[in-house]
Amino acid sequence: TERMPGFTNELRRVGILDSGIFSFVYTTPDPWEKKLMELCPNVAGRHASALQFLNLGLASARTLREALGLGYERVLFLEDDIRFLKDLDELETALAATPDGYDIVQYDKFMGWDVTPESYRAMCEADAINEFYFDAQGKNDSKPKELSSGGCFLATKRGMENIHRALVEWRPVPMDGFLNMNGN
Repeated sequence: TERMPGFTNELRRVGILDSGIFSFVYTTPDPWEKKLMELCPNVAGRHASALQFLNLGLASARTLREALGLGYERVLFLEDDIRFLKDLDELETALAATPDGYDIVQYDKFMGWDVTPESYRAMCEADAINEFYFDAQGKNDSKPKELSSGGCFLATKRGMENIHRALVEWRPVPMDGFLNMNGN
C-alpha cells in the first residue's frame, strides 16, 4: 500500500492508468500457500522469503493464464515500484524502437549482481539491436547474462506461454525470478 500513490501517479503521468486497457493485479496472503509449502517444501525454493515468493509465483501463473485465456497477443507487465523516463518524448521514441521478433522485451535497465557499469556498457555495445535495446539472451555464452527484471517487460503470446509453462513445470516463482535465472 505504501507504493501505490507513487505508482499510480507514475502510471497517470505516462498515460497508462487512464488508457482503458490497464488493470491491477493484487496479491494477498493465502493460508493454503503455507499448507502447500509444508506438503511440498521445494515448491518455493530456499529463499528466505519463500512464502512471499510462492504467493507472487502463483499470482504470476494465474495472471498469465488469464491473459492467455482472454486471447491477449501481448501484455506489458509492471512492478509497483517502476518509474519511467522523465522525458516523455524520449520514452515514446524508445518504445517506437522496440525490436520485432522477440517474445520478451525488457524495458527497464537492470544490472545483475556481478555487472559493473563498464561491463553493462560493453554488453550494450556488443549486442546492440538499436540505440535503445540489446540482446540479453546470452546465446553465445554458457550462462545467460542475468540482466532480466520483471520491473517492466513486454511478453507476446508465445512469451507468456513459455513463462507459464516454466512456472508450471518448474515451480511458481515471481516472473522476474524466472527471467533472471533463464535469460530472456
